[in-house]
Amino acid sequence: MKKVTTAELKKINRSNIFKLIYKEQKISKQDIAARLQLSMPPVTQCLKELEQLQLIEKNGLFESSGGRKPQVISCILKSRISFGVEILKNQIRIVSIDIYGKVLKENRLDLAYSNTEDYYRQLGEFVNSFISAMRVASKRVLGVGIAVQGLVSSDGNSITYSTILECTGASLEDFCEFINYPCRLTHDSEAAAYAELWFSKDITDAIYVSLSKNLGGAVVINSAIYKGQGIGSGLIEHMVIKPGGRQCYCGKKGCLEAYCSADALVGEARNPDDFFTSLRSGKAEETARWHQYLDDLSTAINNMHMLIDCDVILGGHIAPYLNESDFDELLALAHEKCSFAEKRRYIHTGKCTHAVVATGAALLFVNDFLDSI
Repeated sequence: MKKVTTAELKKINRSNIFKLIYKEQKISKQDIAARLQLSMPPVTQCLKELEQLQLIEKNGLFESSGGRKPQVISCILKSRISFGVEILKNQIRIVSIDIYGKVLKENRLDLAYSNTEDYYRQLGEFVNSFISAMRVASKRVLGVGIAVQGLVSSDGNSITYSTILECTGASLEDFCEFINYPCRLTHDSEAAAYAELWFSKDITDAIYVSLSKNLGGAVVINSAIYKGQGIGSGLIEHMVIKPGGRQCYCGKKGCLEAYCSADALVGEARNPDDFFTSLRSGKAEETARWHQYLDDLSTAINNMHMLIDCDVILGGHIAPYLNESDFDELLALAHEKCSFAEKRRYIHTGKCTHAVVATGAALLFVNDFLDSI
């Protein structure tokens, strides 16, 4: 067995101390020593180094049961900032987040996507301007995660399939050519699922369904997104629920996308707010469409549940509009279609409901940063 050097041990201790502070959010030096079973001198030295790196700070005093009050030690929330970009067909959305994933600022730009140098230049100008406006020192910028409506190669360097954006073959280099910071490319549905995993630490196995403008999904196994062995995984939008049915953008007919995407529900030119306002006021057309939507969605959810017996998490633009009555109906329909006496409430909404895709893209850099300490 290789002997651990003093320098390596010091690095291990510093990493463990930082991760404990990060996890607890507020902790004393005495508790750090006790929890990690370390003597006070190495704890004091590591805390001093982390302060010099501007990663932690003293943040008040704890109440004392007797004697001197211990100091509160916390991570500096904005010690590092990460950025996430969601590329849509006619819009760019961007967020900045702190090291806990809290959205600090966001913006959007109406810009039709095209796989051209002019588009990527405008993308770069928008992103660079957004970052500059935050007045963040370059050394504190972790990077820019870019989420696209398309399948991304396993090495993250290119888009292997994208009918919506029509950018199959576009590369990471294309997207980041005019951005002044490190970039990563990811599939939008996987970014959304990653955000949900981040804020729902209790998830082990689940199927994530993104009920957004276009449908998407991801399979979570052992608290990680299952990538598949070829074309990808979690592509529930192309699960055929009605053979020979409505036309899907993929060229096939009857895909779930054509029935359960936000566009399929409310129409491309309509806002979900308007649709649900009409629905809740009892308008007949919206009510009929909504019940049919829930019926189609329950068919797909039951099929997923028969394949993998796990929770199904609903996210995306439509999920926040669902009320308890909607969930009762959706669950009852799924149970009715099930061949077994399933009564468990296995369908839930996600905890991450705002700027999910862009946040998930940004969190990829935060995760790498935390692993590097």
